[in-house]
Amino acid sequence: YPAYLAVAKMQKERAAMTSMHYALEAEKVHERLYLEAKKSVDNGEDYDIGDVHICDVCGFTAIDGAPDVCPICGAKRERFTVFTK
Repeated sequence: YPAYLAVAKMQKERAAMTSMHYALEAEKVHERLYLEAKKSVDNGEDYDIGDVHICDVCGFTAIDGAPDVCPICGAKRERFTVFTK
């Protein structure tokens, strides 16, 4: 994403810049979740999580409840899709 973001900035493509920014920030959260899951597996445990809430605008992922406002894109809670256990 950083390379795509750099090109978008160079070309002054605002929509692409926004999209790449959202994707990069969402992937940072995904990385943390994957590392937590791996740690559980490495310990011989299940990764026990509750409902997963994903922002329809940027892909931010929240566990056990959507925030009132997305920390990445500012979307309201109503813009989150919930995936239950």
